[in-house]
Amino acid sequence: MSKPLVYLVILNYNGYSDTLECLDSIKKVSYPNYKTVVVDNNSTDESYSMLLNACDDSYILIRNEKNIGFAAGNNVGIEYALKNNADYILLLNNDTVVTEHFLDVLVEEAEKNMNIGVIGPRVINTEGNNDWTCARTKVDFMERI
Repeated sequence: MSKPLVYLVILNYNGYSDTLECLDSIKKVSYPNYKTVVVDNNSTDESYSMLLNACDDSYILIRNEKNIGFAAGNNVGIEYALKNNADYILLLNNDTVVTEHFLDVLVEEAEKNMNIGVIGPRVINTEGNNDWTCARTKVDFMERI
C-alpha cells in the first residue's frame, strides 16, 4: 500500500538563507511520498534567483508577481497541492528545520483517526525545549488552551 502524498508548502519573502536551510533539512526526511512547494512572495532581494539556482527539479518553485501577504501566499501553494492530488498539506515556515522522521509521525497519527482535521508537529526551540510561543509573542496558560 502506498503512503499518502504530502505537500510541504513553504512561503519565502526576502529570506532565502533561512529557506535554503529549511530545504536542506527537508532533504533528510525519511517519509517516502512528499513534494516540496516553495512560493516566493515577490521578494525584493535576490531570494528568487538564489532559490532558482538552489532548487533542482525535486522542488516546485512558484513566484508570485506581487507580495500578496502571508495567508494568500500560502494559499498559492495550497491550491497547487490540491490540484496535484495532495492527501495532506503541511504549511512550514521558512525558518524551520525539520527532523528526519517528523512526517512519518504526523502522517501516522493523522491516518489513525480520520476525524482529525488539523495536526501539527511539536515545535522545539534552539535550546531543545518546547516552543510554546511559536507566534513569537508571550502566551499565557489560558491562551494556550
